[in-house]
Amino acid sequence: MSIAACLVLGTASLSSVVSKGMDTHLAGRAIGDRFGPSFYDKEQGLYFLSSGECDGAHQRLTLSSDLQAMMWNEGALYQGLDDKDIAERTLEFKQEFREGKIAAKTGKGVRLGMSESQVRRLLGTPFRTLYSRKFQARELIFSREEVWSPKERRAKDEIGTGMKWRNYYLFRNGRLFFIELSQDLVGGGC
Repeated sequence: MSIAACLVLGTASLSSVVSKGMDTHLAGRAIGDRFGPSFYDKEQGLYFLSSGECDGAHQRLTLSSDLQAMMWNEGALYQGLDDKDIAERTLEFKQEFREGKIAAKTGKGVRLGMSESQVRRLLGTPFRTLYSRKFQARELIFSREEVWSPKERRAKDEIGTGMKWRNYYLFRNGRLFFIELSQDLVGGGC
């Protein structure tokens, strides 16, 4: 994989008070929606994955033209697999997708293929820059975490102590090729 830059931008709650750099929608779906089908758009060569873990406390919406990057991110690929294992896992992973049309953008208008400067114009300045070995990428990070009081937790009937939202934007050769929105229950779930 060539060097890529990764913007990690946190989202606010799905209320109308969403700050500039935070997004909550991808391919026409909101991060808080129930898990739905995942799609492959043959015409555009894009994959849209709706995934989660455990009891729904961790949810992700991912859009990319790079199936292997998506598989690495989901943990379907990892170091030590031989070519046969990779081929079998790729075939199995592809079975998660239905053929269908994908609206290849976020709620804030970020689209695959944009340059980093175009994305920054829409979303603002990132909080922190790191280097990701996983994607051989530079990461630009924004994060949003909401902490609930014990009274709010009872009212929401939640086992967690709050919610954390993040958006990940990865760039290869100066162009956006991977978007992920995630929502995680803090202090709860499995």
